[in-house]
Amino acid sequence: MLVEINCDMFRQKSIKFTEGLNVVLGDSKATNSIGKSSLLMVIDFVFGGTGLYKVNDDIAEELGDHNYYFKFTFDEQSFFFRRGINSPDLIYQCDEKYNEKEPIGIGDYTDWLSGIYELKTESSTFRSNVGLYSRIWGKDNLDVKRPLHPHKNEKATKVSNDLLKTLGYYSDIEQLAEKVKSKADENSVINKAIQQELIPKINKTAYRNNEKSIVNARDEMDDIALNLSKYAISINELANKEVWNFKRQKEELLAIKLDLESRISRLKNNINNGKYIKSKSLEGLVDYFPDVNVKKIIEVEEFHQGISKILRKEMRKKEKELSKQLEPIDEELAKMGSSGVESPDLIVDRIYNATNELRKAEQENEYYDRKDNVTKELRESKVMLSDKRTGVLRFVSEIINDKIRMIVNQMYNVHRKSPSISFTDTNYAFEIQNDKGTGKAYSNLLVFDLAVFSLSPLPFIIHDSLLFKNVETDAVANLIDIYESFQKQSFIAIDMISIYGEEAEAKLLKKRVIQLDDDNVLYTKDWRD
Repeated sequence: MLVEINCDMFRQKSIKFTEGLNVVLGDSKATNSIGKSSLLMVIDFVFGGTGLYKVNDDIAEELGDHNYYFKFTFDEQSFFFRRGINSPDLIYQCDEKYNEKEPIGIGDYTDWLSGIYELKTESSTFRSNVGLYSRIWGKDNLDVKRPLHPHKNEKATKVSNDLLKTLGYYSDIEQLAEKVKSKADENSVINKAIQQELIPKINKTAYRNNEKSIVNARDEMDDIALNLSKYAISINELANKEVWNFKRQKEELLAIKLDLESRISRLKNNINNGKYIKSKSLEGLVDYFPDVNVKKIIEVEEFHQGISKILRKEMRKKEKELSKQLEPIDEELAKMGSSGVESPDLIVDRIYNATNELRKAEQENEYYDRKDNVTKELRESKVMLSDKRTGVLRFVSEIINDKIRMIVNQMYNVHRKSPSISFTDTNYAFEIQNDKGTGKAYSNLLVFDLAVFSLSPLPFIIHDSLLFKNVETDAVANLIDIYESFQKQSFIAIDMISIYGEEAEAKLLKKRVIQLDDDNVLYTKDWRD
């Protein structure tokens, strides 16, 4: 437990603490700004809190650099430390005279506190367990309708999980929560990869088309495998149906080419050999046939010559037409190259293309299936987590509410409607019965904290004086008995104690660790003016 806090800036240099209730007393006039809340902040600071320099920043401004020395005792063994206001992330281990030894980080220090107090954190930190239940003026955890919120912007699901961790019930849902987180992270990675085009994004239609492509590609591969044996006799026999089609098409083109070339050749011969008979050539014919009508023959030949000119013109025109028809045939044959029958290139290409098509389609569908499975698993895991959390939270709320009823009955000695907490999967509500106004409603924070304190291994609670305002005096007197019933330490600030009756006043005086008033403030410097 915490045994003492020393500071050179304290008017009372050393403040001693005891087991159970520890009271910071104010005066009978409830004077403000005398150091009650500040001392509670110092106690929270000793337990690893940050409010002393983040909320009460005027202390550092007015007092400058200063240190707090403190002592814990567990099983008759004492531990000594120093923490400075200007370097709060370092905790110095000390000897019994507060001579510094070695520093440790704030994280290691709070881990030590978790271990020494045997606080089962269940994936949470020491501060996330205890910080909420240090209700001190200036901190952000005084919303009477949101008792689980250490900060107003915290998510309701997180603070309800923190409650389960504090009470020791989070392990029932931790595995499911980790699974949801893992699937959510995996889903996020896949979505980012799709956005950055590292993996393809396809829809259901493309997925079905890929399934058809996979079937076709596998059929193609099976066909090749089935027929390779009979194609393997020679290179020519390696040709598949595409090769035979190739060969047939090429042979057809070659036949057309041969036909065109033959027709062009005949036309050229006809053009070149189309000679007419000259008159000198007929002179020898008269020697053998004196009666021949040479003139008539010449007339006939001249007629033939005219016809021949016309025919040659037409044949040249036809030759050009056939040559034009031949050009695309030659181009196509040039593209086709060799017949392919003598080379396995086409079957290799066929295998390559089928393999690529198969791989691409399978990969796209694999990514689709993976994302689809992750999405389904994430959705199912969320449903399972939600159902489990709802059940655990319902059970926990019943336990807390039952304890709250017991505390309220003890406070008022009669049956009173008590506040109750309820949960949904994503939120919670703290219903305050018959309390009107924030001041009176603060008492419900007291009973809620005391209920959790009694049900959990929380090592301490801290309650500031504003929580006791406007609470019935008899109820406050009974609350003192409830605080005293715990062996665990509690630290409260309270003033105007005479109004709570002689018995309660005597108990508070007995449990006081310091008494502050207008003339005796906490620090040696008074900067109220």
